[in-house]
Amino acid sequence: MIAAMKTETKLAAKPQLKAAIIAEAKFLFERGLTVRQIAHKLDQLPSAIKSQAQQHNWVAGTVTDWGKLRQRYEEGEDITQIAKTCTVALSTLHKRKRRENWSRERTSGLDALRRAVAALENALQNAPDDDTVLTMRISTALSMAAARLSRAEKGLGPIENELDPQDDADDEQAITELSRLLSEWQVDEEK
Repeated sequence: MIAAMKTETKLAAKPQLKAAIIAEAKFLFERGLTVRQIAHKLDQLPSAIKSQAQQHNWVAGTVTDWGKLRQRYEEGEDITQIAKTCTVALSTLHKRKRRENWSRERTSGLDALRRAVAALENALQNAPDDDTVLTMRISTALSMAAARLSRAEKGLGPIENELDPQDDADDEQAITELSRLLSEWQVDEEK
């Protein structure tokens, strides 16, 4: 009698496990994995996965367009943001980036200054009215960037579209500081 109860318990547990495996297989199939990849990952027979997919009309996910992902990265989008919006794991993106030598072209000169001024103007408009310290920091950075842009446009600074190495280092430091300030502001805004 006890043996019969154990057998019934095992039989009752199997459909739940099978349903969980089927749900996971469907999820992976819709994310673009092949039947073989799913079978290997879930330790199942490929024919069983294929049968379920055909029986229940699973819609296969799209194949990853690596060209578009690379373009998004090289245009400046953060790699973690790319991973969140596609079916590729962050670690896979990092591996592909290293293997294929993805790089970002640095914008320099007047274009970089114009983008910096525009970003600072936007940050100033979106800064909370009650945070005077943040407003002052952004205003100061905006004033410095606008003055530098004006000087460069008049030809009083380095040659157009070419900044000296010290200016590049200053730009990097200013961008890092701005990024830090904006992230602090976003964290405070979420609270």
